[in-house]
Amino acid sequence: MSKHKKTESEVLRVYQKVNPSTYKIEDDGKEYKLRKDFQENLYLYRLNFPPKMFENVELLEFGTGMGEHSLFYLKWGASCTFVEMNVHACKRAEKIFSSFAPDQAQYTIQNKSLFDFRSTQKYDIVVSTGVIHHTADKEKAFDVKSQYLKKGGFLILGIGNAAGMFQ
Repeated sequence: MSKHKKTESEVLRVYQKVNPSTYKIEDDGKEYKLRKDFQENLYLYRLNFPPKMFENVELLEFGTGMGEHSLFYLKWGASCTFVEMNVHACKRAEKIFSSFAPDQAQYTIQNKSLFDFRSTQKYDIVVSTGVIHHTADKEKAFDVKSQYLKKGGFLILGIGNAAGMFQ
C-alpha cells in the first residue's frame, strides 16, 4: 500500500467512526445560524472577500466533509464540485444540500480522495480547509489542488495547526 493510501485509510477509519466536524444544522436552527455566521465571518470579514466573489463561479472543494460549511458556497451562488473521500460524509452532505441549498443550486459530489480526483476543468475558486495536514505528502497535495485553478483564480487553503486554521 502506498504512503498516500495508508495515510488516507487511517484518516478515513477515524472519521468514519466519529466525525468531529458534524454540526446538526438540520435539527437545530441555532446550529445552522452558528455555521452561517462562522462562514460569513471567515470569508466576508476576516478574509475580506466580497459576497459577490462566489456568484456565478465554478468552485472546487476538496474535503467537503458533512457539508454544513460547504452549503454556503451554494447559497452564495457558486456552481460547485465537492470532493470528499468519506462515503458517509458524502451521503450526509447530499442530504444537507438537498434540504438547505437553493432550488437552482448546481453541484456534484464525488466520493474520492484529492489524490484520486481527475478533471480537465479549471475552477475560479479551489477551496480546501482542514485536509492537507491529513495527507502523507503536503507538497503534492498542494500541487494537486492548485492544478485545477484557473489563471487569476483563488486558492483558499486552511491548514490546521497550533495557530489556528488560517494564518
